[in-house]
Amino acid sequence: MMDAPFFAGYLVTHAFLSEMLDKNSGHILNISTPASIVPWPGATLYTASRWAVTGFTKALRADLYGTNVKVSLLIPGEVSSNYFEANPGSHERLPALSKIFPVLKPEQVAAEVVRMVRSNKSQERVIPAAMKLSSLFGRYFPGTMQRLLNASGYTYRKHAALTKSSP
Repeated sequence: MMDAPFFAGYLVTHAFLSEMLDKNSGHILNISTPASIVPWPGATLYTASRWAVTGFTKALRADLYGTNVKVSLLIPGEVSSNYFEANPGSHERLPALSKIFPVLKPEQVAAEVVRMVRSNKSQERVIPAAMKLSSLFGRYFPGTMQRLLNASGYTYRKHAALTKSSP
């Protein structure tokens, strides 16, 4: 859970940061998840690893303030990919609230990455637009958002009841 999202980002940054600082230019862009804004139940390790990515990115941006090395964070909603096929049971753990947002195509996420890098600014973006509103709500009203996610999300009690009643 930590290797690909967090340590890969850290190690790639570590490999190139010294040269970027010597040249006083470059752009580091990490990708995280809405779970790094407000966690949802049933995804503890996934959420923790993505919080690490988000925290690393924000701390790095603070460290590099005043340099010309830009640091950005992209937080896309669900992206159509083979992730859920490769991780059985994970799609069922998405909160029901997530169904109101469109599923993004990989090309949409790639286009946003290109836009962010071309802008040559340190920034944080959440896509799609409707999810940005939801994430702002989560930042300003975290307790309310957490209750919504808890109520619409996976719980071990519900899961245990379903598995016990299965033949």
